[in-house]
Amino acid sequence: MQIRVIWDHGTVWILRRKRSGVECIAQAQAEDAAGLLACLKLHDRQIVGSRLSILMDHPRLDHRLERIPDLAKKVRIQLLGQRHEKTYSKELRYWAAQKLDLAVEAQQARYLVASVPAELNDRIADWALRAGVYLEGIFSLPATIAKSAPKDGVLQPRIRAVQFASVTYLIASDTAANPLFFSRIGEAGVDFSRTIRASERLALFVEQEFGIELVTDASALAESEELTAECLFKASPKEMLNICAPHERRQQTSLRVRLRACAALLCGLLLVALWVQPRMAEKRRLDAERTSLAPEIRTSQMELAAIEADLAEQKVMKQFIAFSRDRSGGANPGAAPSPVLTLFAAVSNALPANLELDRFECRINPENESLEVSLRGRPLSPDLNLSAQLKPFRDQLEGQGWLILSVSIDFVQTNSPTRSRFSRRGAERFFEGRIVVGAKPLNLDDL
Repeated sequence: MQIRVIWDHGTVWILRRKRSGVECIAQAQAEDAAGLLACLKLHDRQIVGSRLSILMDHPRLDHRLERIPDLAKKVRIQLLGQRHEKTYSKELRYWAAQKLDLAVEAQQARYLVASVPAELNDRIADWALRAGVYLEGIFSLPATIAKSAPKDGVLQPRIRAVQFASVTYLIASDTAANPLFFSRIGEAGVDFSRTIRASERLALFVEQEFGIELVTDASALAESEELTAECLFKASPKEMLNICAPHERRQQTSLRVRLRACAALLCGLLLVALWVQPRMAEKRRLDAERTSLAPEIRTSQMELAAIEADLAEQKVMKQFIAFSRDRSGGANPGAAPSPVLTLFAAVSNALPANLELDRFECRINPENESLEVSLRGRPLSPDLNLSAQLKPFRDQLEGQGWLILSVSIDFVQTNSPTRSRFSRRGAERFFEGRIVVGAKPLNLDDL
């Protein structure tokens, strides 16, 4: 919201811009800065949080013209500052300069300079910082009126009267209707002769400064133009004379940046909240659904573990069956031969011809997935070397593809006590053995 405060020689108007026009919030009297601040504090609810501009015309507000050569901007500012210090000596005043647009080119540029005492400016700026008001600036009211007055199409150097809120200002302009200088003559209609004398002094000043002879029309001065409050809102702060101190402008700029950053942060947080809230609601819904499905998930996991165990068991059984079928040499893939019979056949085929078995026992050990074989045998001839016969027996058994985990063979010799020492020479010898056999893994994908 944009608010402009008009402070004209003791009278204060607080104006607020609306879509339908300009609204006057309040009108009061203030002779000094304390009275102005009291009026602003009284209506701080309408002012705080807005963009505030103060247009001031005060007896201590000074205007003058300066001629500056066409130099660099930095050099021009330094030269204007030196002339300001020379003009006001030790008095601390803030000043602002604005280059005048002239219809005729001149060798030197002319600047309109406005200055105001520092204590008058500082009190207003300090209040704005403490109150959290963005102060766009403290501007010269006469210069703003001269620049905002509507042009009537008369293209000649002249002086015209402009009335704002029953106060009359005289504005001198060139052939292009560009304002040259101005003068305040007070309440309108009080003394017309005073208006004529003020216009003559203004015309003489402009002729001396610019060399332009102005036309003074008494009838035109008697019918002063009415300047509405809407015209004062048309001028932007960049086009007006801002007499705030540079450090106060920087503070206000910093305040504006912080306010914008805070607003951007709040908008960002709001957008994040709008983005996160539905997703948090969706997360809570999914968590509730997952909690309700937890028993079913645990049941499914137990069933899956049972199926995996069953598949592992079937895989082991398939290994045994495939290995047994491979060892038996059966062509029928449907019937699964017994591993015991298959192993018995393998042992029989591997047994040397000079050995025979008297006993063969076999059992399946499910703990280590193996076959435990216990056997007892003897040679057909007592003259045979039993050790030499058992070694090829084991080698041939391993050659058939059996995985021999462990082998233990003991030799047993039995003698009859009734026989003589001659018969004991040809006594029968026996061997007993224990063989643990595991199945060699096969590639089940090839089966």
